[in-house]
Amino acid sequence: MKKLGILLTLVCLVGLPVTAQTVPDFQLIANTLQSKLDAVSTNAWSASAYSFVVGGAGYVPPFNQTNPAFPGGNYIEDNIKDDDLLALLQKVLENDACVRELLGGSFVDSVRTQFFANQALIQTRETYFGVQLNNWTQLP
Repeated sequence: MKKLGILLTLVCLVGLPVTAQTVPDFQLIANTLQSKLDAVSTNAWSASAYSFVVGGAGYVPPFNQTNPAFPGGNYIEDNIKDDDLLALLQKVLENDACVRELLGGSFVDSVRTQFFANQALIQTRETYFGVQLNNWTQLP
């Protein structure tokens, strides 16, 4: 019986996959998002689709996509580059020691908990509904 207990413990420790909380590489996402959107939309993103998130009549800030690219932009219009905001978020999600010191451990823990809960919810819904992005050719 003791051997069975040890065997089960080893199987649990070694054999089961570990579910890690994945922190996205936001800079990589920003650098490649335009080309990915163009690939799934027959270049509709760069040609015209991005303009639907550009401020116009009745525009209420924030969110003003002034061109189809993402890196280096300030589309939230808060005088801070979006790349910098995402870099800070990435450090919070990575549980960086300096960020914990500056922002406080409970704040960092709260952001991490909420982010990973939302990430899991989105992944669950994508799986459940079989989400696919397609047929963007109908965009103007």
